[in-house]
Amino acid sequence: MRPNYSNKHKGLGKRNTKKFMRMMGMFFVVILIVLFVARIIKKDSEYSAMENRVLQGKAELTVDSVMNGQYESQTETYISDQFPLRNAWIRVKTSADILMGKREENGVFLGKSGFLLEDFENADDKKENEKMDALTTFASEHPDMKQYFLLAPTAVNVLDEKLPAFADAGEENAYMDQVFSKTQSAGITNIDLRETFEKADKESLYYKTDHHWTTAGAYLAFQNSCSALGITANYPYEPYLISNTFNGSLASKSGMRTTKKENIYAYLPDDTCPESLVVYPEEDDAKRNSFYHMDKLEEKDKYTIFFGGNHSLMKIETPTEDNKKILVLKDSYANCFLPFLAPYYRHIIVVDPRYYDGNLQTLIDEEQVQEILYLYSANTFSLDTSLAGILSQG
Repeated sequence: MRPNYSNKHKGLGKRNTKKFMRMMGMFFVVILIVLFVARIIKKDSEYSAMENRVLQGKAELTVDSVMNGQYESQTETYISDQFPLRNAWIRVKTSADILMGKREENGVFLGKSGFLLEDFENADDKKENEKMDALTTFASEHPDMKQYFLLAPTAVNVLDEKLPAFADAGEENAYMDQVFSKTQSAGITNIDLRETFEKADKESLYYKTDHHWTTAGAYLAFQNSCSALGITANYPYEPYLISNTFNGSLASKSGMRTTKKENIYAYLPDDTCPESLVVYPEEDDAKRNSFYHMDKLEEKDKYTIFFGGNHSLMKIETPTEDNKKILVLKDSYANCFLPFLAPYYRHIIVVDPRYYDGNLQTLIDEEQVQEILYLYSANTFSLDTSLAGILSQG
């Protein structure tokens, strides 16, 4: 008679299962203890270079912050931001998501040919109407001042064929058409780059890991703007490699392609181009004779090599023969565009409305501004809430 081992095997299987479960339980307990101890020992970080943003500090406990929910919200963000080995966990999560077939993280698509493409966000209707009303009203109140509007298409628009299958990236083209229609009706000269960019070497116009256009894209935009601005371009430019280790904002925002390194080029004119002086009034009239802050190459966000990043107010002075003055209201897309504009204006006053707290009309009067150029990327302009405020000042 053949012996029956079934009950014996079942008992052995149950014992092995229980042993495995106990070991897993102990493992997770050890992990929790290690994380708890690490959190006690670890000092809070103020800034994440990988995510390129300021991290949440400890929330201030007050009656008002508790009542309005701010304390709870900030504490939740604080725990997430200061979690031990946060960067490693982000990389693990992102890698797992990609392996599972996910092609979008935090509003950023993992596109073809290695491109990260930021989703276009539609404007809030109320805020959009306020902004466009302020813009068109300002234009009507300054009929003698030449005004130009350069709304740059973003990579998700120009490189839409790089989007992953079934990705919905919003209606940037429809939004741009709507904005251009309103600015044209207000007498503002539009500079629409879309057709020019579509015919160009499109992959050279945008970074793969950053939301900005490349210097090549900015140079093409300048060349396409000369006719509208009444400029005759006299100076040839040559690209010079200034960094080959750039990893941009979209990699930081999404956690994808964080090890990808890209080139940043500065386009420099020949020796006949007049030298410019850049004044930063917010820094007690600090002056530089270069547009490029080479020290920024040591930082995570190497795009800030152009003028050192965004400033509320800058003044560019060039000893050109023609005493022309222009005010540029802009976002960060303008930072690598401005050097091309400099040789053709004696004075360029640059205002970033997101940071400017002065009176714009007073500035225009004091500087005797003759022209205004609005220079924004479509996505930034769609989400902007600052321009309406400075244009509506008395």
